[in-house]
Amino acid sequence: MFKGKAAQDKPCKPRNYGHDSVACVCDKHYCDSANPQPPEYKSVILTVDRQKKGQTIIGFGTAFTDAAGLNLNSVSQNLRDQIINSYFGKEGLRYNMARTTIGHCDFSTEPYLP
Repeated sequence: MFKGKAAQDKPCKPRNYGHDSVACVCDKHYCDSANPQPPEYKSVILTVDRQKKGQTIIGFGTAFTDAAGLNLNSVSQNLRDQIINSYFGKEGLRYNMARTTIGHCDFSTEPYLP
């Protein structure tokens, strides 16, 4: 669960997606930053078996697609910096990895090869 760091001086412009799902619209006047809050569980039991080795987590990140690039290039440099910092910055999600497509992706604006 993430609660946006929306201060009173930066009011959220809500966009309702139905099903009780609302997101703040990020624009040149407002862009909240992620403020990760731990889920409110009554109790959590985590058991670690050091004898069983699984996959190693080397980081968390996002994908850079054509659509992401087009959207980032359609906003001001200041807003673009805020968006990138909301993913990779210390006050954001702190992603440390990113991937891009090698061939084609559903979010490409045109085929990569003729």
